[in-house]
Amino acid sequence: MKSKVFLYIISEAISRGIPQLILVVLAIVVSKEDFGVFILIYGLESLIVLLLPSNYVEILYTLQKNSNQIRICNSIFTINFIVSIFIFLVYIIFEEKLNHFYGYNNGLVFGFIIVSAFVTSFMRFYRVQLQISLDHTAAIKNMLYSFGLSNLFIVLFLLVFDDKVFAFFVGKALGLILYALHLIYDKKLKFYISKSISVYFMLRIKYLFLFAVYSWVFGYGFIYIVRAVGTPEDVANIGYVVTFSTPFLLLANGINQMYNPRLKQLLSISFLKGFLFSKKVMFLYVAISAAIILVSYFIGFIDFDILNKYSDAILISAIIFGLSTYKYVYEVYLYIYDLFKHYVFGTIFVETFVLLCIIFIYKAYGINIIFLYPVLIFSRNIYVYLLMSEIKRLNVEN
Repeated sequence: MKSKVFLYIISEAISRGIPQLILVVLAIVVSKEDFGVFILIYGLESLIVLLLPSNYVEILYTLQKNSNQIRICNSIFTINFIVSIFIFLVYIIFEEKLNHFYGYNNGLVFGFIIVSAFVTSFMRFYRVQLQISLDHTAAIKNMLYSFGLSNLFIVLFLLVFDDKVFAFFVGKALGLILYALHLIYDKKLKFYISKSISVYFMLRIKYLFLFAVYSWVFGYGFIYIVRAVGTPEDVANIGYVVTFSTPFLLLANGINQMYNPRLKQLLSISFLKGFLFSKKVMFLYVAISAAIILVSYFIGFIDFDILNKYSDAILISAIIFGLSTYKYVYEVYLYIYDLFKHYVFGTIFVETFVLLCIIFIYKAYGINIIFLYPVLIFSRNIYVYLLMSEIKRLNVEN
């Protein structure tokens, strides 16, 4: 168990951590104005991922019990392709307005962003299929090879091209395309849609989709909100916080890729076994977050211009990780016990209220938005805690 967790963390660091490290470097070396444009476009890619069915891997925990893995894979691959074509057509129709909004005029880049989102989302879907089958070795290889090629092309393109937006997104997409072609050939993926799988999937993801888009609003989407109510400088500042937060999120993903399937197994045996396992993982998260916050705090005392310039954003990013630990550990219970519908609507209510309060305080008192953002992130724990308390109560009574 521990060795696999370590391998997942290393895989996350190499395959997905490198692009985030590149983002951090770009945040430091490009101008604040250029980074504001870059991070808005990066947020667009993350939104496109949410529009693709393959993003909603939680459905696999029940769907894969009753359906053939290959049929599921081919069906979702085909639906993904159709949705991606539709998104591309929407871009063509509104190309002029979108280019003006982002302050960037290169249709090739936006086309490659759609391709990159398609492949990234499907790779994650396929990887979770492997994890549910407990084929962790294959899942780790999938992660390393796909993102490894992507990372290689990103670095090469950044060294060759002056346009860093073009270099990052086109390089990333080309690397992913090469691996996707290999996977299509190796696994003999084909265009095929199972009506039963598609209907089940679409019916089940409606609340996940709503929640995912709403979650985006509190990550990269929050940058869009700040763009609407704040200044270009505020956009860049929130972009720094979100960018510096992402490596911590990758750390959580690395832990949870092993934790979630294992928890599901233990809960099928006994709620107590699963809950005790979760408490151990929660202790691990608390210890890691405490260490990260302390290191981030002391970074501010180092007499180095770059660190001093971004010390507030780094510390706030570390605090955000610490404030999210309860959600990282216990949110999976809401999927397993099918309480997601309640979670979605309850969280939307809580977070919308907190968001409106934050905007009011920001506009009325002029408090720097990066100091208010952690409050918004923390609010997501509230409904997780309420529903988790109900799950514990019902299992104790039974």
